[in-house]
Amino acid sequence: MNIPLKTKVKYWVYFLRLCHKIDDPVIQENLKKSKSLYRKWGNYQTGSYDIWWKEHSYLFTTKDSIEIFKGENPLEKDSLYLKIPLRLAPTSVSKWVQRIYKQEHDKRIVKDGKVMKVYGGVFQLSTTDLQTSQFDYYHRFTKDVYVVLMNQGITKTKEYIKLADEVFKKQRKVSSKSKDKIDRKVPFRESSTQYENVARLTRRYKIYSRNLLMSVSQGIFPGD
Repeated sequence: MNIPLKTKVKYWVYFLRLCHKIDDPVIQENLKKSKSLYRKWGNYQTGSYDIWWKEHSYLFTTKDSIEIFKGENPLEKDSLYLKIPLRLAPTSVSKWVQRIYKQEHDKRIVKDGKVMKVYGGVFQLSTTDLQTSQFDYYHRFTKDVYVVLMNQGITKTKEYIKLADEVFKKQRKVSSKSKDKIDRKVPFRESSTQYENVARLTRRYKIYSRNLLMSVSQGIFPGD
């Protein structure tokens, strides 16, 4: 599996947005502590993710990404040296090289007395590929069930079951072919009709939502 970096970061941003919407004192305190960490992300709370990504993608990298090579010996200052892992696909390499070269080239251009953005890769994600279809379901539950009921002070499992049933009736099955190649059933729609099984699934999703929001509020990538 080779999940694009853009897709991985999308879940980070989406769950971070939810952190700002939930009335949880611990999560809100975490956001205050991680404020400086997320400052470089600009306005990530509203607007189009695609637009945000175009403006902030330079902040992210993975352990498998191309790196700017500094070297131990003196290198020519007017040249760019790259370290390229051989495990990467040639088509991916060409896109990365083009982007990195342009960003390093633009680094030398001054606009209105200010130096333009530089490729940084400040936030490094792990190489583990996300099970994206499952994360779509986690995000849907967290956004439309967990945050909604928690903000009302509702904690009873039966209320979560009821709302989850309504929410996931409208949930389409996430295509596995274009993402993680794993067939993931839509939760709360194809599960057992026995109450205890549904209750167990609901409690598990509540834990997932809580843990994901806690991690993201502390500046941790939700896939770690």
